[in-house]
Amino acid sequence: MKNVLIIKLSAIGDVVHALPVSAAVKETFPDAKITWVVEPPAYDLIKMNPCVDKIILFRKKDFRTLKGFAKLFFPFRRELQSETYDAVLDLQGLFKSAAIAFFANSNIKLGICNMREMSDKISKPIIGEHFQGHIVERYLDTARAIGCKVENAYRAAC
Repeated sequence: MKNVLIIKLSAIGDVVHALPVSAAVKETFPDAKITWVVEPPAYDLIKMNPCVDKIILFRKKDFRTLKGFAKLFFPFRRELQSETYDAVLDLQGLFKSAAIAFFANSNIKLGICNMREMSDKISKPIIGEHFQGHIVERYLDTARAIGCKVENAYRAAC
């Protein structure tokens, strides 16, 4: 894996729970470039993550109006598609994250086991051995699915 896209957009606590995925990717693939799509409330948290190489900001509130959508959609899609990803990990599992995964250039699109809002039609839900466990382990199951080691993911400092 040389280029991985992580989609975990919002809810700061949920984004915190997803941070070990970026550590697992870097632990296994130290030269991998990790891009993370996030909404403004959790931006600073991802910005401080030394495992993340690039952040794409998704301004959901601005997309809600027709004018905002028309203004922002093409630049957002252009930025998203400026890379080809070896894997897309949709840790949000909702329609909005599925739309982002849909436009990402990748043949491998994986999501968490409990995807909703038809997001499982875009990304393959990973039902790993921890599908009934803590959410961090369910997120890490997506990393395991691309071959990541997760032994040090909780404490890794990239």
